[in-house]
Amino acid sequence: MLLLHKTTGKLVEVIDIYELTNPYDKQMVGCLQWGEDLPDPECFEKQSLCFPSGEDLPNCWLDEHYRDNEVLQHFSTSSHETFDSTPQVFSK
Repeated sequence: MLLLHKTTGKLVEVIDIYELTNPYDKQMVGCLQWGEDLPDPECFEKQSLCFPSGEDLPNCWLDEHYRDNEVLQHFSTSSHETFDSTPQVFSK
């Protein structure tokens, strides 16, 4: 997968997709696609990368708390519901 480095305008080849999509990793390892020789892999801040079209990376790849407000809102509006945590045993 190729991404665009915002400050240089050069393409970066992603080495590990998991590292890119993991929101707990703020950096990822990639190789600049520039010149004839492939350079050694280096670390890039994910905030400094975007798709080649110019579209930003999804928040779920960058922010580990991207759904916190939604979850808190859900639980605050459904606080009247109680959940039975006792395991249910079904007999035949």
